[in-house]
Amino acid sequence: MEFRSGSAGRARGLRQTGKRTVVDNRRPSPSRNDDRDDNPYPCIRVALPVAGATTHRQSSQRHSPMPIDQDTLNAATREALRSFCSLLPTMVGGFSETPRDEGIEFTISNPWIPDRPLTIHTNGGELTVCFSPSHYHVSDYGQGRVEAELIEEMILGIAAIISGTSTAYSVHSGEGVLGGGFTTGSSEDLAGGHWNRADRFVVCSWDGSGDRTVERPAST
Repeated sequence: MEFRSGSAGRARGLRQTGKRTVVDNRRPSPSRNDDRDDNPYPCIRVALPVAGATTHRQSSQRHSPMPIDQDTLNAATREALRSFCSLLPTMVGGFSETPRDEGIEFTISNPWIPDRPLTIHTNGGELTVCFSPSHYHVSDYGQGRVEAELIEEMILGIAAIISGTSTAYSVHSGEGVLGGGFTTGSSEDLAGGHWNRADRFVVCSWDGSGDRTVERPAST
């Protein structure tokens, strides 16, 4: 399997500057939901599972665009997730995969809450990470990213979810779901203009310890 890593040293966190090799401190581009028609939980506000991530515009010196190869992405995702899960025997209940029309659906089972797994879909040259009521996409977004960079961002994101530093939330109004996202616990994620339409936020964590429902504050 060929695992393309983009420019020399990118996967190792190094880059060439003239004749010197220096540490590359750039962070992966942020995970995010989008408002496409096939997204049942359009993004209202998202706290990125990857803390300190930069935006695409903040990244510089991008390499020449290369299309994401679906077969390479499938194989690299399988290898990365299998290795990741093998290192967390008490926090991950198991790892499985199901072939789909184009890509593969990988499932990381939850040892604490069986009906709350984490799934990763490879389809259309991107990765979709789904957990509880929300999901986000890891994609090239036309920035010339390669498979290794997508895998890196995916692993950092799911590590944050499984460790509990990132939790998923959904925004409700009556029986309807207005949207969702991820939060690192900041009260800003569950406040402000969202209450103009919502009556409650439902927060879900990997092991259940961070689960909570935040009701709309009483009118003053």
